[in-house]
Amino acid sequence: GTEKNELIIINPPEKITTFKYHCSNEFLILPLEKMLEIKETYGLITIGRKKSAVGYITGDYIEVSKEFTSGIHSKHKAGGQSQKRFERQIEEGERLFYKRISEYINDLFLSFEKLEGIFIGGPALSKNKFITNDKLDYRLKTKILDVVDIGYSGSEGIRALVNKIQDQMKNVKFIREKKIMEKFMKEISIESKLITYGLKEVQNALEIGAVDNLILSEKLDKNIINTLGEIAESMGTKITIISSNTEEGEMLSETLE
Repeated sequence: GTEKNELIIINPPEKITTFKYHCSNEFLILPLEKMLEIKETYGLITIGRKKSAVGYITGDYIEVSKEFTSGIHSKHKAGGQSQKRFERQIEEGERLFYKRISEYINDLFLSFEKLEGIFIGGPALSKNKFITNDKLDYRLKTKILDVVDIGYSGSEGIRALVNKIQDQMKNVKFIREKKIMEKFMKEISIESKLITYGLKEVQNALEIGAVDNLILSEKLDKNIINTLGEIAESMGTKITIISSNTEEGEMLSETLE
């Protein structure tokens, strides 16, 4: 028979942030299969009168889906226009702005199979006006878990919002990893004796039962992960695999290099 090479291009449901050279007679589809798993998702919305953004956290992945700008002027300009008329134009501009955002949110968030909740952040007046607008689907309004004050709106506000709601999202992998890595880096910065890193050092500590939590980067060689993991399991040590898709995960892999 004759060999036939086929090139099939697909769009994955999530961004691919890692590259692997794979030579085999079978396709490596495990990373894609993981993307297809139904994961807990939390909607993130930052609202400002001039700028807003919509995003979400799913598993260990945070995505800013879209940023919106309103084009609304904040000051009255001379030109014969009455102050009241100008204020009415601002109010109408806000209404249309929030309507546009709501329609996008309705389409995006209602498509999630496992939307656990929604968090909204921004300056007080703007976000409160947004919540009361009648264009946001009633099914999503019931999913709002908290509305918090933050000094940012737009894309930069999404991370500020995530930092504000950490305690309410303890079960989300992204947040768990962030807290673990913050503690890890703090202990390193003060040269604490409670932290050890490096393959030989960690393996020695594991073998004498001195490790409470083994933190591994998913970028590590799989043989190393398996070897250390087996020792940890035999000693009853907790194992945490840190994803490389986050800033904290990148920080860990750089620390181990």
